[in-house]
Amino acid sequence: MNRAQAIDSAISLMKRALQQLDSVNETGAAAYLQQAINELTGAPRPQTVEQAEVLLETPEARAILERHLACFQIGIE
Repeated sequence: MNRAQAIDSAISLMKRALQQLDSVNETGAAAYLQQAINELTGAPRPQTVEQAEVLLETPEARAILERHLACFQIGIE
C-alpha cells in the first residue's frame, strides 16, 4: 500500500468512527477526529463562526460545525 492509499484508508476509517461518535453524541472526541480529517483532506479553515456558517449550509456540514466549535467549547443553539 502506498502513502496515498494509506491516507485514503485512514480517512475512510475516521469517517466511520466519526459516524459512531455522532450516534452517541460524543462531541468532544468527534471534534478532534473531524480536525484530523480536515487536515488530511485539506478542508478550508474558517476563522470565525460566521465564516464557518457560510461554508456549512447542509445538515451534514452543520454537524461538522458543531464538532469544530466543540473544540473551543462554544455552544450552538
